[in-house]
Amino acid sequence: MNSLRKILAFVLELFLLASLPVSNAVSIGVKTGDKLTYDIASQGDLKSIAVGMEFYGLFKAAEVDFTGISGNLVNYSLILTFQNETKRTSPLSADLGDNSFDLWIIPAGLNPGDKITALDMPVNETRTETWLGVSRTICYFGYLTALPSGGGAILNATGHYDRETGICFSLFLGLSKDGAMLASLVFTIKSASMISPPPPGPAQGIPGFPIESILLGIAVAVAALTITRSRKRTV
Repeated sequence: MNSLRKILAFVLELFLLASLPVSNAVSIGVKTGDKLTYDIASQGDLKSIAVGMEFYGLFKAAEVDFTGISGNLVNYSLILTFQNETKRTSPLSADLGDNSFDLWIIPAGLNPGDKITALDMPVNETRTETWLGVSRTICYFGYLTALPSGGGAILNATGHYDRETGICFSLFLGLSKDGAMLASLVFTIKSASMISPPPPGPAQGIPGFPIESILLGIAVAVAALTITRSRKRTV
């Protein structure tokens, strides 16, 4: 009887463990207080790319202020600048653990083949590129497909995301037909508070010649001129 109870208890324990939710924690590469700014450029009828996408055609710039991180949930404030310079602020959040796709951020540390969207779009490759004046490892994905009801229209999505932080460097969405672009939307990063540009190099007086060499040459010329004048006075 005791053996039977132990077996039943063991089976019950296994059942309870199996029924617990599986953790799908991801790596979050940003922190509260981080800020991003972007340029927004668009052309054509953005609604043809996706319903609701035409909304972004009203704006020329965006700012993302991360306001809180809780587990896989990233909260941020999105400040969009209209073409007439007025602004609109919206509190938003992205749950990066449910395989959802957010325009501005993906999980950090992804590798080629890792999925980043609910559509199972994978990272095609990681490669080194220069953004904001700094060499970074980026997660690149490209998506190209013919729309079923688009009459031969081709949808293209291309993303460049920082592997270390997960932030968007550039996102392109375009719709073309017969080689002509029908509509496009591009987000391009302008600044990121967590990525500092390299310090400026030494001042250059003449291209290819360090300022120290130029100053030394001036000093030698002045000394030579002084000696020449001194010799003329003694003659």
